[in-house]
Amino acid sequence: MATSLEDIATLPMLRLPVSLLTGTQITPPVGSGYSQLTVMNGNPVDAVFKLVDVDSGNTLRFMYVRANDNLTSYVDFWCMEGKEGRAYPAG
Repeated sequence: MATSLEDIATLPMLRLPVSLLTGTQITPPVGSGYSQLTVMNGNPVDAVFKLVDVDSGNTLRFMYVRANDNLTSYVDFWCMEGKEGRAYPAG
């Protein structure tokens, strides 16, 4: 607990958490396609979803998903099973 004005001046600034809208692009999307990818966040906290190209390591989608919400994105890949596909969810 700070006991003087000098101590208060050195405390880190506290900020309220920010909740973005589901589907907010954290980085610009790369490409588009006819494959539909749905992400369901069944957790009580917000999350991010990152889709990475297996071969290049490029991020194709990096999106925000609110707690207990879903989002759908259209991407260009044909299979997400193992390493057969072009892209996979990271992390």
